[in-house]
Amino acid sequence: GTFDPDLAEPNDTLATAWDLGTLEGFEELGPFSIHEPGDEDWYQLTPSETGTLDIQVYFEEVGTLANGRSGLPGDGNLDIAVFDADGDQIATSTSSDDNERITIPVVEDEIYYLQVASAAAADAINVYNLTAINDAAPVPFVLDLQSGSDTGRSDTDDITSDVAPVFDIYLDDDRLEEYLNLDLVP
Repeated sequence: GTFDPDLAEPNDTLATAWDLGTLEGFEELGPFSIHEPGDEDWYQLTPSETGTLDIQVYFEEVGTLANGRSGLPGDGNLDIAVFDADGDQIATSTSSDDNERITIPVVEDEIYYLQVASAAAADAINVYNLTAINDAAPVPFVLDLQSGSDTGRSDTDDITSDVAPVFDIYLDDDRLEEYLNLDLVP
């Protein structure tokens, strides 16, 4: 069986990726489909903020049904990958259950690509929705030279000749906690 092609087709390669435009905050898109075995969907994303890009693809796997009838080919298991503007892979999400998620650091106005495809060797088909959240990086509000690195007349005058000085950087604590809870891919 197959699904009808979605409105983004043809978007089966990086070169034919459907341009989602500049992402500002939260974007929710779909439904889309991996409409036949071997189909891939590619999307071009451009973050409006330097910070993080959190991409989630939502789908439901359907294996063999309780009555013994087959579910979706490959149980409908999809995987995702993110690539940079040169086509180099940055990150993948290949879980064996519903939904996939990738969070990566991004640079404002740089181009990134999302690939949605069947899990390896599964020939899966499925329908899905996607969300993309572009959050700005926290901005330091204080940069303070540690007194041990301060070589000026006073250990608080913020003057140093130290070749490897140590600084304290102060950020909004709420945003820092948010970043600590993400599985960022360098």
